[in-house]
Amino acid sequence: MTIAENMNDWRLLRRFRKLLNEIGPIAIGLGVIVWMVLVFRVLGAPDADYGNFISVAERLIAGDRLYADVYENKDPLLHYFFASSRIFSPLGFWFLSILYLLLGSLAVWLIGRASGLIARTAFIAAFIATPIVMTGASFFPGSSHIPAVAFVLLAFAAAIRGKWIFAGSLVAVVCALKLILFPMALLVVLVAMVLTSKRPRNLFHSFVGFVATASILYFVVFIRGELEPYLNNLKMNLTYSQSATDAGQGLSAVRIHFDSVMNLNNQISFLAIAAILFWPIAVVGWRVVGIKSNQDVINFQLFAGATIAVFYSLAVIGITGLWGHHALVFIVPACIGFVLFLKVSPIPIARGYPATLPLIFVLSILLAGMPSASGYLDDLLFARAKISGLMEPGNQAKAIIETGPPTSYARVGNGRDGGHGFGLSDWTLECPKFAQEIWESGEILSLTAECLPLANVILITKDVGFQESYPEWNAFVNSVDEIVSNGYACELEDVGRVCRRVGT
Repeated sequence: MTIAENMNDWRLLRRFRKLLNEIGPIAIGLGVIVWMVLVFRVLGAPDADYGNFISVAERLIAGDRLYADVYENKDPLLHYFFASSRIFSPLGFWFLSILYLLLGSLAVWLIGRASGLIARTAFIAAFIATPIVMTGASFFPGSSHIPAVAFVLLAFAAAIRGKWIFAGSLVAVVCALKLILFPMALLVVLVAMVLTSKRPRNLFHSFVGFVATASILYFVVFIRGELEPYLNNLKMNLTYSQSATDAGQGLSAVRIHFDSVMNLNNQISFLAIAAILFWPIAVVGWRVVGIKSNQDVINFQLFAGATIAVFYSLAVIGITGLWGHHALVFIVPACIGFVLFLKVSPIPIARGYPATLPLIFVLSILLAGMPSASGYLDDLLFARAKISGLMEPGNQAKAIIETGPPTSYARVGNGRDGGHGFGLSDWTLECPKFAQEIWESGEILSLTAECLPLANVILITKDVGFQESYPEWNAFVNSVDEIVSNGYACELEDVGRVCRRVGT
């Protein structure tokens, strides 16, 4: 190692020590405690969406094509990331989830520092408040919103720091990761752009970054033979949010969507966001509108970015919202607005004095929708059981394996999949859509009914049964029973009926 290299290492070390001194031991200590709790909050058990993602990942690793050979309606990059993490370990997604939190926190750190926050306050916003908000009351492990909001925040951070090519690339990542948040990413980047000089050049650079990255991502989807089925999936998603709630039409549908999503926790989160966005108006008022200095430009970038993100979030919820976790789109305006709130707050808060940390912590909890303390405790208490459950195949997979040598199989059951694909890499999935819901149309259900006779083993989970007011579902259940009654031998297990074709 040369003398120059030694000098550079010492400079980096001194800068890092100086940064730690600026942040201070109290803020760092609180951050460590928060992260020690939250790393277990993002550890999930194989169930619901998390279980579905496990099964899809295992099929992708086995060589299946997304949407064509194995079906799940989320966007391709989400499944690629998940499958890539499981190549290394069944716990891979746990570490990937921690990485998503780190990326979101890093984005807020960059936003805070670019906006003029001192190191201590930026650290509090980024590494204490942000992970609390990202894992709030509506959070559940495996939520597809979390990686998307992290990349939206990164795109906004790149934009306000003038990294236009990088900002455009990150918008493309959001497009392939969570399409419904693509407009939000695009809007917050444009907000940052129109408030700076040299707009045509900035727009061109962002466009180049977007096109280059999107071309690479969707070329991968194309060469894997997944593009056409993915486009068909998008068409199905257009009607999914309406059929799942019997939402009706017009304002009635909007009201039902809001009723489905805006529970008490999410109402608290929304009101907290509104409060922190009202505060800058009350404090800096004319300066936010007047834009008389570089700091005014940054203030307006933050205010406009957060405000547009709020309105877009409300629009998404009103049009497509189904369940409480869909309010996780509020994370973006909450984090951006929190930075602006700290910027224009009185000096003790703006400088992150220790006496103000309880107030900042309480505000973070409000932005997170006031998650219950018992939830955090349960995350710690059941961590070992969750890890154990992720390390080996679940009961559904075991029930299929125990029928005999590997062959073709299909699963009939609702979306609360326990990760049945784990352990079945030597088997062939005959019916791509392995999870069905009672509200789905007869056209969609018939796709599964048509391919079931091709499977030598059919798992019919115990939740499959007749449902009042769902005639198309009941017709599907009848067709499943008719199929397995001809040439299949069925055994009743704890997970449901496991039927194997006689002679296979």
